[in-house]
Amino acid sequence: MSRYTRPLKLGDQGQDVIELQERLNTLGFNAGLEDGYLGRSTQQAVIEFQRSKGLTPDGIIGPNTYTALMGINGKTWILINLAEKMLYLYLDNQLHRSFPVAIGKPSTPSPTGNFKITEKVINPGGVFGTRWMRFYKDYGIHGTNNPASISRAVSNGCIRMNNADVNYVYSLVPVGTEVTIVSSQTTGRYYSVQVGDTLYGISQKIGVSYDALLRENSITNPNMIYVGQRLLIPG
Repeated sequence: MSRYTRPLKLGDQGQDVIELQERLNTLGFNAGLEDGYLGRSTQQAVIEFQRSKGLTPDGIIGPNTYTALMGINGKTWILINLAEKMLYLYLDNQLHRSFPVAIGKPSTPSPTGNFKITEKVINPGGVFGTRWMRFYKDYGIHGTNNPASISRAVSNGCIRMNNADVNYVYSLVPVGTEVTIVSSQTTGRYYSVQVGDTLYGISQKIGVSYDALLRENSITNPNMIYVGQRLLIPG
């Protein structure tokens, strides 16, 4: 449920119902099968969630229930640090949660740079676990059927997460979410590109080396930055 589009009630069907069921199940409210049909099990899960939040327990997903269910009103951003083997989820420019991940092995390294989520798939199965989020070509953030591999460099380049963790991230990030992957240790700070900014001007403004700024963000064309882009500040 990347944005509110309509109230959902008993008998409704669609992709937004699947996303509702997925979010409820992730939060521990048993919505039953994630089949896109809002039946009695899903309705009861909605009622239980509403009661937990002090909302009118009518089983209908209106604007207030939607906002409480998603717990987010602004922009999301994913930062992946390959050296740390960690994924950081930001909500409204604030670090929300962090998760251990598996990354590409030396022969098939994970790509670095700035990307965006272009596709989301529920229950892809097999080595992809319970969720898949494509961010570049055939690379994605996904679950796993081998949890012992987490925190290791063992994948074919994808970012691998525990299923419970990828379910949580999937439920919060819409298609279009920015994904930044860096290879080195960083300060954890970043700069949001403003209107009129250039990379050289940014390096002077924040007091870091121009070349280090390029390397830290895997930028090959310094003229291809855009307003709102987040740049990692080298430590």
